[in-house]
Amino acid sequence: MYNNKLFTSDKFSNNEIKYKKQVEPEETIIKAAEKLLDRSRDAITIYSINEIGINSQNWLVSVKDKKYIIKRIKSITEKQLLKRKIELSEKLRKDGIPFPKIYLFRENYWVEIDGENWILMEYIKGNYFNGSPEEMIQICKLQKELNERCIDYQKNELIIIETIEYKRSDMSKSLISLKLQKTRIADQTKIDYELVSQVVNLMETNIKYMDAEIPKDQLGYIDMHPHNLLIHNNELNGLLDVDALKLTNRNIATAFNIFKLFRQLMVHEKLNEDTKNLKHIINEYLKKSNYTENEDYFLRSAAVEIMRRILYITDSIITSGTSEWSPVLEIQLKLIIEINVITKKLHD
Repeated sequence: MYNNKLFTSDKFSNNEIKYKKQVEPEETIIKAAEKLLDRSRDAITIYSINEIGINSQNWLVSVKDKKYIIKRIKSITEKQLLKRKIELSEKLRKDGIPFPKIYLFRENYWVEIDGENWILMEYIKGNYFNGSPEEMIQICKLQKELNERCIDYQKNELIIIETIEYKRSDMSKSLISLKLQKTRIADQTKIDYELVSQVVNLMETNIKYMDAEIPKDQLGYIDMHPHNLLIHNNELNGLLDVDALKLTNRNIATAFNIFKLFRQLMVHEKLNEDTKNLKHIINEYLKKSNYTENEDYFLRSAAVEIMRRILYITDSIITSGTSEWSPVLEIQLKLIIEINVITKKLHD
């Protein structure tokens, strides 16, 4: 049995953004900055941003007193898909969702440098979501407004972007592979075997309660973790990551987002599964998000997306020997245990 303490700080809990001036930036970064800003190398200063190492594809660039963010888009290679996502984020921004402005470069939103796509974005001041109750209330309101905008857009136009699917049969097959390879996964990722084993057992139970196939064609945002939110002077100032816009199940997306942020609130406020009135606290935030299902459904829905992410990572390790997401696998595994602990406590 995995007995390490739960609801403790992880890589997403540090809310401070630090910028480090790059003395010798990667040549591709310099080329992208020169082209997007239409300035010579000598006129541009480039800073790295202290992200967790996986999504470290953003750089702060300054020209005199003006600041921008340049972003390398690795996950989207199809140009029309990239264009549709940027246009969606721009539409949402104009409708009050605080995505950063993405600047047009001539007739496109991107430039291609050495086979990679780069975009130029507005610099938004702030630090990451810290987890205070005041911040959480604002994020719940943002989630509500974002869902409303997405519903309205789909009433009036056909949205064609990539889809996240939740098929019980596919997830069950991946889980069988993980169960057979859990020793290898633990050894290769240096994660406690007991943690991997316990989560496999919990996932076997969770998958049994899933519908065979879950509706998936709803526009939503499905990665509202602490480092995708910018807070300045205690006010929500920015929502990052255009790639988190997907066709998915909006209930699952909302539950996953709110659970990830509620977990950070628990860390910030030093709450745990034994906190008095925890059920009431959860339901208050769900109401502010306009989430109409009960807390049990909320936790089960969040678990579905977490399981999908775990199996995506472990499938990659099993078939290819590695995954770029391995550094966050342990975080995802612990989330399943934390959801299970909260669920049990709510029924005591």
